[in-house]
Amino acid sequence: MVLGASMYALVLAFACNVMTSLDHASRLYQNELEVLNEFMRVRALPRSLRDRLRRTLEMHYPNKRLFKAPALEEHFPSALNAEIHAAICMRLFARTPVFKDAPPALLSSFATKLAVEFHKHGDVLTREGESLDHVYFIEDGSVEVCIDGQHVATLSDGSYFGEIHALGVATQFG
Repeated sequence: MVLGASMYALVLAFACNVMTSLDHASRLYQNELEVLNEFMRVRALPRSLRDRLRRTLEMHYPNKRLFKAPALEEHFPSALNAEIHAAICMRLFARTPVFKDAPPALLSSFATKLAVEFHKHGDVLTREGESLDHVYFIEDGSVEVCIDGQHVATLSDGSYFGEIHALGVATQFG
């Protein structure tokens, strides 16, 4: 009887271990969230800042799964990494008119130069008069453009800005 109960407990423990190890990415996310919570608790951050930090983490990982892309990328040759980046960027390329007729090789090369940034409503990406050394492409959402504090435009999916400064045109003519 004791042997049977022990075997049952052992099988149950093994099954639970297998089930929890199946979703490694979710466990990484949960661990990251626990580290963030502990950091915020130890540093006694205000509640509003804690909420913003948690929302930002959730925005970066909307499916609550964390992948360490650089660690994965080191296993693949650069050509395959370029293809992976291009596949990830295809939605952006499809929504951005400037990429409409670009050859796949150019898109693949361009994708390796892109870095993903997530921003929340109300974040200031740049201020009037600041020089940018990169271009922002809007994949999802919208950006409000203000001049002298007045709303002048709204950029949305497929729009981009910063290209004038990034190409050095603004410093040549402005």
